[in-house]
Amino acid sequence: MAAPIGDDPDWQFFGRLVRSYASRSSTPIALPFRSNFDPEAVLVGAGFAHTRAFDQEISFVFADETAWWDWVWSHGMRALLEALPPPALEALRREAFAELGGRIDADGLHLRHTARFVLAAKAVDGGRRPRHVDRPGSPA
Repeated sequence: MAAPIGDDPDWQFFGRLVRSYASRSSTPIALPFRSNFDPEAVLVGAGFAHTRAFDQEISFVFADETAWWDWVWSHGMRALLEALPPPALEALRREAFAELGGRIDADGLHLRHTARFVLAAKAVDGGRRPRHVDRPGSPA
C-alpha cells in the first residue's frame, strides 16, 4: 500500500483550494487521505502482519501550469475534478494557475511529495507466519 504523507509546504495552497471547492461537487466525494492517515495501521487492522514501512520523497518538475494540471488529472484528485460542475472546475483551474504563475523558475515548476510505502503479508497461524500466495508466472 502507498499513501501520501507529506506535501511540499509551498503547495499547501492547492489542498486548501481543493477543500474550498469540494462542497460544489455534483456528487458526494471523499477527499483523499487525511493528514493523520496511517497506512501501516490500516493494514495491521485488516489482519496483515510482518509490515515494513519506508518513506520516499518524489520530485516532479513540470514545464508549466498546463503540464501540472494534466498530471493532477492522472491520479486520485481526478475524482473531485470530475465531480465539479464545469464553471466550478474552470474557476478552480484559474485560481490554481494564478497561484502557480509566480512559482515557475527557469527549468519549470517544482513539486515534492513524500509517500509512505508499506509492505505486508496476510497472517496465518495467528500471525506467526505469512501466507504464501502463488501468482501465475511467479517462480515456485
